[in-house]
Amino acid sequence: MEQYRDAYPGAKLFAAPGLQRKRTDLSFDGELSSTPEPGWSQDLDQAVFSGHSRLTEIEFFHAKTRTLITGDLCFNIGADWPSSTRLLAWARA
Repeated sequence: MEQYRDAYPGAKLFAAPGLQRKRTDLSFDGELSSTPEPGWSQDLDQAVFSGHSRLTEIEFFHAKTRTLITGDLCFNIGADWPSSTRLLAWARA
């Protein structure tokens, strides 16, 4: 993340809840919550998702375009993935 900060000096780095404790090597400008930051609250809504003991992230929604922006919450496990991966994903769903 520091490379991005170097490339874009005006950018701010925000952490999902709990990430600051895990990534002490990074310098965050703040921690996100379910309340949108004032700088983007007119354009984006956001919510904390804590669905798994190791997964806490922020999901964003841009109402004007009806676009959901996620991180690790959503991914596609296709038919070409190994059978063991597909079985595990199905079993955890």
